[in-house]
Amino acid sequence: MQIIPSSMLPERDEVALRVFMEGCRETAREKGHFQIASISLAVKHIAPLAVLESIYQPKELHFYVERAADEQALAGAEAVAAASFSGPDRFEQAQAFADEIMDNTIVVGDLNEPFTGPHFFTAFTFNDTVPEGSAFPPATIFLPRWQVSRSKGKYGAVANVRIDPQADIDQLVARVWGAYQKFSVFDYTPESRSGDSVVVPSVVSRSELAPGLYPQAVSNALRDIKAEVYEKIVLARGIQLKADRPLQPLDVLNRLRERFTGCFTFSFGGGQGRSFIGASPERLLSIWNGRLLTEAIAGSAPRGATAGEDAKFARDLLDSEKDLHEHACVRDSILRRLKSVGVLGRAESAPQLLPLANVQHLKTAIEA
Repeated sequence: MQIIPSSMLPERDEVALRVFMEGCRETAREKGHFQIASISLAVKHIAPLAVLESIYQPKELHFYVERAADEQALAGAEAVAAASFSGPDRFEQAQAFADEIMDNTIVVGDLNEPFTGPHFFTAFTFNDTVPEGSAFPPATIFLPRWQVSRSKGKYGAVANVRIDPQADIDQLVARVWGAYQKFSVFDYTPESRSGDSVVVPSVVSRSELAPGLYPQAVSNALRDIKAEVYEKIVLARGIQLKADRPLQPLDVLNRLRERFTGCFTFSFGGGQGRSFIGASPERLLSIWNGRLLTEAIAGSAPRGATAGEDAKFARDLLDSEKDLHEHACVRDSILRRLKSVGVLGRAESAPQLLPLANVQHLKTAIEA
């Protein structure tokens, strides 16, 4: 990745943009390979979900993640470069794809703010192969054309542009300059949306995807636990809901983030009109400045209707032998898995309470 200091392009106008992009095209010609021009801009204010809503297309890739309690949100939409992979080496293939793109990326702009510069977004299924017709491939990676972020009162916008050796610079400059002006002072005036699209859909039917199999799954799990195949297992049921009107994915996402401010709210659009949306208190891991953070979250209790009832549920959870054992299984499993890849994790000495909107959990922070 080549970084162009902002001092080399002190003027922020169309002329400077043209000079930069013509330089990128010249590099593409010299290397015989397209270049990605990544332009970052610090802005006074921008709301990532509102921006994503304004450019959302069901057939385009998108990624969104927010944790309101941390005052952080990040959105990326439309792919300037994308790939999908399968098989046991899918992670290595995704890394190689990103490395090649970064070797041909030229970066300029405000790069000191969080989440500025080029970022790749990824989605991986649990298994490295999936049946034909599955909603998502085993591995997806993409570099978005547009990216916007909010982090503790700081805001940024990024445009990533593919520049081929024979690129039409006039056309590219016009597109990026228009986006620059738009993101500098974003207009949140609602677009003309049909009245139905802002009405909350009603569920007209609810059914299990595999009716009758859950009791058998419980029996099998108990059998395997007794046989010491597992220490702990979590079972889930697939539920299909049908509504009286089309679901708007970003409306669902907005309601989730408003209700579950202590969770990571996310949406991944695979480009085929399907979205994977959720709100979870758990993160697999985060790595920042050489520090790895994760957490064990296991053991649950309801929230109380009153302060006293809520406190009783919390105390009972902290004293529950069953929940503490379940929590220890998860904590120890994470530490073992980190150690297996040469990472020595450190866990808090005792679990803490993690109160959420509808439930409270036991949580142990782990770092390395």
